[in-house]
Amino acid sequence: MKGKTRCGWILGAGKRFFWTGIFWVSAVGLAEARPEGLRNAGSEASSEAESVVRSRTEAPDERRPRRKELREGEDSVFLNPRNRYLHRLSSGVRSGYVAPSNRFLAGENIYARPLNWSGSAHLKYSFQSKPGTWEDRVYGSVYQGIGVGCNHFRDRKEIGRPWSFYLLQGTRICSISPSVGVFYEWNLGLSAGWVPYDPEENSYNISIGSRVNAYLNVDFFLRWALSRRLDLEAGVALTHYSNGNTHIPNTGINMISGSLDLVYNFGRTERKYRRSQDIVVRRYPRHMAYEVMLFGSWKRGGVATPDLSQVFQTKKFMVAGLSFAPLYALSYRIRLGAEMDVVYDASCGVEYEAAGSELVYAEPPANRQIRVGLGGRVDYVMPYFTVSACVGYDVLHAQEDDRAFYQSLNLKLDVARGFFLNVGYRLKNFHSPNFLMFGIGRRFNAYR
Repeated sequence: MKGKTRCGWILGAGKRFFWTGIFWVSAVGLAEARPEGLRNAGSEASSEAESVVRSRTEAPDERRPRRKELREGEDSVFLNPRNRYLHRLSSGVRSGYVAPSNRFLAGENIYARPLNWSGSAHLKYSFQSKPGTWEDRVYGSVYQGIGVGCNHFRDRKEIGRPWSFYLLQGTRICSISPSVGVFYEWNLGLSAGWVPYDPEENSYNISIGSRVNAYLNVDFFLRWALSRRLDLEAGVALTHYSNGNTHIPNTGINMISGSLDLVYNFGRTERKYRRSQDIVVRRYPRHMAYEVMLFGSWKRGGVATPDLSQVFQTKKFMVAGLSFAPLYALSYRIRLGAEMDVVYDASCGVEYEAAGSELVYAEPPANRQIRVGLGGRVDYVMPYFTVSACVGYDVLHAQEDDRAFYQSLNLKLDVARGFFLNVGYRLKNFHSPNFLMFGIGRRFNAYR
């Protein structure tokens, strides 16, 4: 009996479902068949049924696509789902001109010739968001990754054969055609394998004072999509090597080079750049953001003869600081604001005096080594990285004759929501090196 009862209930439910479907199909058919005036006067139920039929019978290209918007407060780094990346592997060469920024590069070396040429080979891995994703629409085919390069300066005995290891990021500036675009890329990292200055064994090399140096490169290039997987890139690269004033001498090496790279894209299905219509990015909600950062470093002071024939180095001096910046976010990429820096620099106010082959110096009281500076700042925001530039002036200090007009350039790496790591460099008067800036910071009320 129980089995028959269950079967009867199932049959009854099936009949009700069937006749309900017949009723709705009939109602929709009558609504479509009525004249325009009668349709406008129809019931609410028939209007809803009409809209259902229209949505099902419309051509796919006439339907309004589903749209995905960035909700306020969400960070693009953590927004997109998994498996949204294309991976890239590139190999290339650079060859170019070394600026004669000092007498060693100009020709005063063991070969008695200008060291005005350098070549390098590079291997890079990077990843980028797929076309049509939120990051791709906002930041323009942005990619980021790591790279390694080997340099040749035609003077292995005095300079060495340095290797560079670096982070990189690039994006499209503009498009010339669906398969050709103008891009830029920055590299920041370390270079090792240098033969540094030594007063006895390598006295000519006044460009490089340490075995490990900072590496900075900016590349502007054309990218041509040869096929679904292959890209050809050709452009101009600007390169700088120095040790950030951690050793003396520190005149550095500057180059301008031509670059040529071949790029293989894993998983790319189209040759031409395609703008997806499935994602709409709303107008950016402008807002105030705040940033606090602690940083520290070290620097080496010293004195030298005008021609650097003899250099006296002191011990390493500690540098520590705190910065606070209120910033107004204008768009997804730009923040503008002010910055206040409080810096303790143990080398400030130290008096040096050469006594024969030794250097004698006297340290001032600690309160004479604290400075407070105010400046203007601009941030260029990209996925994972933010580049910050600040121009400021010390408004509070103990030495009236040592007022400092300073500039700083920082790269910030996002490591968690609101937290970042910082590496940067501070200059005086746009040319005198001051100190490196390694730090950790926190952003408040900031989103991308």
